[in-house]
Amino acid sequence: MSTSWMKLAFPRLCVDSSAITGLVQWYGTRLGMSVIQEMQSDKELVQWIGFKEQPQSSFVEFRSSLQPSEPSHRSIKHYSHQPSSDVYWKIGLSLADVDTARSMLVSQGEDVSLPQQFLNIGYMCHLSDPFGYSIELLQHDFQTNFSSERIQAYLQQNLALGQQVHVGQITLRVSNIEKSLTFYESRLGMKLLSRQTIPHKFDLYFLACTNEDPPSDDINSVEIREWLWRRPYTTLELQHWPTKQYPKYKCADLNNESGFTALGFIVNVQRFAELKASLDVKDISMEYPEYNTGVLTCKDPDGTSVVFISQNFPSHIF
Repeated sequence: MSTSWMKLAFPRLCVDSSAITGLVQWYGTRLGMSVIQEMQSDKELVQWIGFKEQPQSSFVEFRSSLQPSEPSHRSIKHYSHQPSSDVYWKIGLSLADVDTARSMLVSQGEDVSLPQQFLNIGYMCHLSDPFGYSIELLQHDFQTNFSSERIQAYLQQNLALGQQVHVGQITLRVSNIEKSLTFYESRLGMKLLSRQTIPHKFDLYFLACTNEDPPSDDINSVEIREWLWRRPYTTLELQHWPTKQYPKYKCADLNNESGFTALGFIVNVQRFAELKASLDVKDISMEYPEYNTGVLTCKDPDGTSVVFISQNFPSHIF
């Protein structure tokens, strides 16, 4: 095993300071997440929210400003998802029984779409958190392959969704898939595990920080998909529309709105040094005193900020 580690860690989601407490509570009571780490700088409150019992899973970084806004600007810190232009789409939660999870959410008053088998991709449903960020529930098995006996090991009535859950995907939209794959696969060293085509619409590419080989050498194989939804780590899902000529996707303009601003990776000291030597990165450690460690940043082909945080995590979580 390589001694150079990297973990896909989080999407950075910025929220209004008035919303952060309620959001953290919602992710806890509705999804079963908890605060992994809380940090603070002079300007921002930072909370990492995730599944503590799933160490390979990514989490969500919520950031809110500690500096009061002018009254005339209070109304502009909202978040409104724009599928045609936002580079960020969603997080996906991977779980064994979507119907049970949906029933528990609906019983608490949440608006969740009806589950469906989406082509030969997966059995899924969708909802949004109270601030408007999108969440997908994606089942390990296709609807036709679901077995109530096989999933018993995952079910726990005391858990928020009735079962063990982890963040299966962080989804971004990309304008030029060749450039994006060169960046994430060739330059960052992520592994392309699956390509999934939705005819006449878009293609999905799944990459991960892993040495695992999928069950087929053909990345287009349907055989890979249920295997992929069961992986304990989080994949980076890239959505690309081949019929659109390089659409312009964007991150949030924090002067006018809340939203997604960066994709975060956690790396060990060796990987940190390798990235610093091989990528066109900027050392921004001084800009993030709350992390209390080294921080690098660069831009992906769509201009999305990618940050690398140096931490010595145990090797078993990579």
